[in-house]
Amino acid sequence: MSVISKLEKDKKGFESGYVYIKDAVAYWTVVYEPKKKLKSEEREYAITLFVDSKDREILEEKLLLNKTFFEVGVDKNKFKKIKFVTSDQTDDEDVFTYDEVKGLHGAQFTCPEFSKKGNENKIAVFGPDGEKFSEEIGNGSKVIVKLFCYRNQDGLLNTILKAVRVTEHVPFKAGAEGSGEYYDD
Repeated sequence: MSVISKLEKDKKGFESGYVYIKDAVAYWTVVYEPKKKLKSEEREYAITLFVDSKDREILEEKLLLNKTFFEVGVDKNKFKKIKFVTSDQTDDEDVFTYDEVKGLHGAQFTCPEFSKKGNENKIAVFGPDGEKFSEEIGNGSKVIVKLFCYRNQDGLLNTILKAVRVTEHVPFKAGAEGSGEYYDD
């Protein structure tokens, strides 16, 4: 896994550019058609990425990404519950578990359906060969993502998902193996 930063400051000191996250593990990928946001009529594209400890440190401490990462099976969300549970942490068969990415750190990255100017956003999706990719991306696929980033007034780096390249495709499975039937807070 690795993080590549291509950020630059303009003449006014405004910092923006692209950040690439390589070899992340993707879950809950919605990149072809936007989904409704939770408790809203607005829609967005989204992907949850799992990275190793080193990449989490780069993203949170060096780049100051405006995102919260949660270690699988360890870190708790604002409701004081483990965000990404493992099978040994629940007896509920209806709870999705993250055993395959235990030890990694996850965060969700999004892109609104429309830009602030009202233009429709689209996510570019490519396959391992670099050509356009149209298959549904299943949980556990390895990806490279391109994020457009800009530094906000608090010094944090805001992100907008722009592109996904699938490097190792896991076919999408409906139901307990990877559908959207589970609630992800």
